[in-house]
Amino acid sequence: MVYDNLVPNFFGILEDEKEIISQKTNNGIGIFEFFEGKNILVTGGTGFLAKALIEKMLRTTPKINKIYILIRAKDKGAAFNRLKSEIIESKLFKCLEEMHGEYYKPFILNKLIPVVGNIYEPNLGMDIITAQQIDLIIDSAANTTFDERYDLALDANVNGPYQLMMFAKKCKNLKLLMHYSTEREGLILEKPFSMGKSIKKEKITSISPFTNFPSLHVHNEMDLVSKLKNNITNNIGLEQIMKNLGVERAKLYGWQDTYTFTKAIGEMMINSMRNEISILIIRPSIIASSYKEPFPGWMQGFRTIDPLIFFYRKGNLPCLLGDPNGLVDLVPVYMVVNATMVAMAKHGNLQNLQLNIYHVASSSINPMLKIIFGRYYPSNMKYNMEKSL
Repeated sequence: MVYDNLVPNFFGILEDEKEIISQKTNNGIGIFEFFEGKNILVTGGTGFLAKALIEKMLRTTPKINKIYILIRAKDKGAAFNRLKSEIIESKLFKCLEEMHGEYYKPFILNKLIPVVGNIYEPNLGMDIITAQQIDLIIDSAANTTFDERYDLALDANVNGPYQLMMFAKKCKNLKLLMHYSTEREGLILEKPFSMGKSIKKEKITSISPFTNFPSLHVHNEMDLVSKLKNNITNNIGLEQIMKNLGVERAKLYGWQDTYTFTKAIGEMMINSMRNEISILIIRPSIIASSYKEPFPGWMQGFRTIDPLIFFYRKGNLPCLLGDPNGLVDLVPVYMVVNATMVAMAKHGNLQNLQLNIYHVASSSINPMLKIIFGRYYPSNMKYNMEKSL
């Protein structure tokens, strides 16, 4: 949905930098040249972030050859209907439509190819395209529910990357695989998660190097889920058991929730399987609505911090409680998109067969939530709270 003028300009302080995707200069990294003629496979293409990335690539690098979008659907017709309703006719693409006018639909239908498939299945469930056609893979598919059932979260965020890596090994012309991951609380280094490692293990061993701690391995977690499900014959209470299990396992290894935990395991899977594949991992912080591109205020659905801003502006949210010194890391979606394209061009051109990680965040440099609390905390709130108590 589009909030238009209802969303305050909280992201203005981020706008000091010049446009990231600009005309190539003599010392540029060749973004336009890199994407020219490329065939790209996108997973999670109907989602918030991937859709914004697709729009940006089509708007600024129109010489891309094809963008294949993996879509869960019963058949080709259903996949095309999803492509049409969720992408082509999305308000996000209105700037692209204005650019091409009457030629918009022929242009976009020539560029975007819906492919029936499923990230969890062998060969991604595809039977249309061959691996030899793919130059770049953009993996944006994920289950982002924080307290999801452990079995479902593992399937999406761990088995999905496994199947994707198996497919990538068949892509003889693959220049780069880009995978969106996530961040967690605290200081995070731009280094990969290695199989067997965990946050808690790192903390404990840094204090006492001789402390024994269970290693985190994918197959152990999969086996645990499989055995537990086999022991529950009637499925009564299975959903809650799996939700509780996900939180328990996450906290055991140092993570706060099932989502960030399984995304970290997914990174471990990719790192352990990469071999001769060039891998790029982007870890955004909380992604908020667009501040500038392609127009201010675009957001798909109600998510992250935007509902709070929206309802406060409308007068439906009288107060917002929180620590005035607390920091919540927010970044507008188009900045994540720009950083993604720059990083892809850089490492796709280098072809160094390494795993490269980037954090796209603001952290303490632009403490958004602190600004919100500092400026928009009603003056009579303390009195009203004390009176109600």
